Amino acid sequence: MLAKLRQRAAIEGLSIEIVQGSATEPPSGPFDAVMERHVLWTLPDPVAALGAWRNAAPFGRLVVLESVWGDVDRAEVLRGKARHALRRLRRTPDDHHGEYRPELRGALPLGTGTPPSQVIEMVIDAGWRTPRLERLRDIEWATAVVLPLPERLLGVPPRFAVLAT
Repeated sequence: MLAKLRQRAAIEGLSIEIVQGSATEPPSGPFDAVMERHVLWTLPDPVAALGAWRNAAPFGRLVVLESVWGDVDRAEVLRGKARHALRRLRRTPDDHHGEYRPELRGALPLGTGTPPSQVIEMVIDAGWRTPRLERLRDIEWATAVVLPLPERLLGVPPRFAVLAT
């Protein structure tokens, strides 16, 4: 993803600095923005990581990109099981990571799912101001439109962003 960002910035003639670091111990900054994609659920202390990001970007923006998954939404759980069954029936390899052991997931605060309301609470608890939740319907559509039927009818997990300053 960072290689694509560098390439696109060059095409657009933008001068940007990309800094990659540990999620729990980011470089000191200051940075204009901190962005994460599907990382919070993997952290043993997501609030501490969000707080470290706040310190790295004291006057910057936060962009959190996540999906509704796990036990958060019963209807989505059922759609996910149906999608998984269709992939197995078609012998389509899973394009996602392997499953985490239940005891590992159970030890993570977001290991059983990412409720948007809980992500917002964590962002606030970490010191970010004015969090805003946005559903990413365009990304959902772009992801679903290339799926075969009936997977397309089942849709994809809801995607969302939490933006804060």
